[in-house]
Amino acid sequence: MIAIPLIYFLLLSGFFYRRNGWGLDVASCILLVAISFFAVVIDIKDLYGIYGINRMSYNIWTLLLFCVQWTLTLLPLHEISAVKIEKIDDVKLPSLKVLCVTLFVCSLFLIYYNMEDLKDAMIMDLADVRDQHYSDLEKGGKSSTFNPLLIIPNILTSTPFPTIALVLWFYMNSMVEDSFLFKTLLLLASIVQAVLSIVIAGRAAMIYWAFDFFLCYSLFYRFLMPAVRRILNIVAIAFGTLFVVVFVAITISRFDGETSDRDPLDSLYGYAGQHINNFSIMMQEGHSAPLLFDREFPFVSKYFLNKSFDLKDHYAELAESVKATMNVFDTYGAEVYLDLGWLAYLLSMFLLWFVAFYIKTHWDVLSFDRLLLVGIMVSFFSHGLFAWPFIGHYASMAIVFVIFLVYYFRFRFEI
Repeated sequence: MIAIPLIYFLLLSGFFYRRNGWGLDVASCILLVAISFFAVVIDIKDLYGIYGINRMSYNIWTLLLFCVQWTLTLLPLHEISAVKIEKIDDVKLPSLKVLCVTLFVCSLFLIYYNMEDLKDAMIMDLADVRDQHYSDLEKGGKSSTFNPLLIIPNILTSTPFPTIALVLWFYMNSMVEDSFLFKTLLLLASIVQAVLSIVIAGRAAMIYWAFDFFLCYSLFYRFLMPAVRRILNIVAIAFGTLFVVVFVAITISRFDGETSDRDPLDSLYGYAGQHINNFSIMMQEGHSAPLLFDREFPFVSKYFLNKSFDLKDHYAELAESVKATMNVFDTYGAEVYLDLGWLAYLLSMFLLWFVAFYIKTHWDVLSFDRLLLVGIMVSFFSHGLFAWPFIGHYASMAIVFVIFLVYYFRFRFEI
């Protein structure tokens, strides 16, 4: 029974491929195939109850609901895959270059601000880095004062901007000539979250970047010249190898033989395939959860209710009512249901269908301003595979700023 999502998404990826060839929709489906495959591995090896996997909880209804949720999530990406990308007007090119420089400068500033922590993380054992991070959390986090200089950098490096930086990087590689400097700046801006994750010996940001790169590559695949594809393959291999080395090192530091009796390889299976079972238990047990909207609407919570969102406190509050481990990968849908209930969950599914319908009926080409919205959708998908993607008020402000950019580039401005 656990193989139902695997079989379904294999068939769906084949259907998408026959309709449009290789594209964003097929690549997204392949990621779901991978997650479903490792869910089967977890079941075969009986890894339930460890490695971030809740007790075995799936049934036929939750598996079907998982397939329906992700089919609706895939629909907008499927419609996007059939639309031709339009080249940016020359008059808007200076604005694009200013945006590239701004994203890079903000990323560089944030890395510089955290340089001491990065230096410590690089010279410490990764297990010690992890333990120090959790120790800081237990103490309420590192003490810090408000720094207004960090507002803009935090906004422009929050989700979905690293994904948008990748979208712009691929766009410039396929549509804009003689912009090597700006392409380099965008690529560096896209990895800021992955770099900063070293401070806490975290792995998720590296996975997000790898997924985003794969999805963006697939989106622009039809528009890339063969020579450019070869260069991009080299970049992908170089960054991919680096991330794999760091990812494996972090995993071993968490589950090596000296500090744990658990198997690092089994932990990787759990990391890659826990989503389906965790989704299932949340959908079964979440009916008793309290109404909490600060995870999905942190901007409203912070600036209108004067309540800062804290993910650890959020998990603790949910754990009082829900018989499941909270800090796991359970997909965005399960977290919407946990926080806001069935009505909000069904509404989110309807909105995804509506977005797909709107794209199909109104988007004849992918203009540059629409590509910024595509960046949000790609980020929603890749991060939403794990949890609610836009956590924190900076992420909310980032989305507002992206919408501002959409309208800015929709009209002709000259700099």
